[in-house]
Amino acid sequence: MINVNEIKKSFDALINYPQQGGYTIDKLNTWIYNASVSLFKQRLGLPEKMEFSTGMPNIAYARTKKIHTDLMPFRKYKQVNVSNWDFLPSTGLPADLFYETSVYYTTIVKKDNESAINSLKSCGCEPVEDEQDDEYIKLLGEVNLVEEDKWVARANSAIIKKAIYCPFYDGWKLNFPIKKPSNIRIEYIKKPIVPKWGFVIVNDVPVYSPGASVNPEWDNTLIPELVARMQKDYGSYIDNPKDIQVGSNTINTGQ
Repeated sequence: MINVNEIKKSFDALINYPQQGGYTIDKLNTWIYNASVSLFKQRLGLPEKMEFSTGMPNIAYARTKKIHTDLMPFRKYKQVNVSNWDFLPSTGLPADLFYETSVYYTTIVKKDNESAINSLKSCGCEPVEDEQDDEYIKLLGEVNLVEEDKWVARANSAIIKKAIYCPFYDGWKLNFPIKKPSNIRIEYIKKPIVPKWGFVIVNDVPVYSPGASVNPEWDNTLIPELVARMQKDYGSYIDNPKDIQVGSNTINTGQ
């Protein structure tokens, strides 16, 4: 995790703060947050670099199914109990959920219920070997994402019997055609926290305060990536094309 004061020191050195100066702490915190969100989205493959041949981002989880290693601090999971098997309200989802990467469900079945076990196995469920006893078997299966235009066909299919979900603003629509699960496991990328350079006033000068600060999740090696984005915003703020150009070049080249 980066110390937010190290970001400020690198930023001040880059823009030659003793000579230029001219920003408030509120502005600084806004630039740090904007830089963190911009880097987060770039590492997830949402905006910046595109491949001209395909029209897709160079980094794109939706295409590669691989999370950029820089996003490891944002990876989380949550076990969610399910009581309504048709709809999971947003209040039951992780509060910091940004992008779900995988959704699984667990089902417990009696070992003598061969019909249910075979049906679950036929749709991709696998036994959890270390969580079985003499009477019951626990199976783990994937819940597939299905878009709304395909929902009716999949939910009513007589052939495809896999569990599915479809996200909406106020929650997820669910369908478990074989057996209702006791809970689901959501693996996801969380939203970035809001970093803050906190301070106390000493002799009318703001001095860094660790206790009043919030550090961003990124690794220390990514300070230049954050500072380049801050420099670009700072250049717009003071109307300096040079800072805008240098910041943009650093972002584009990753150097």
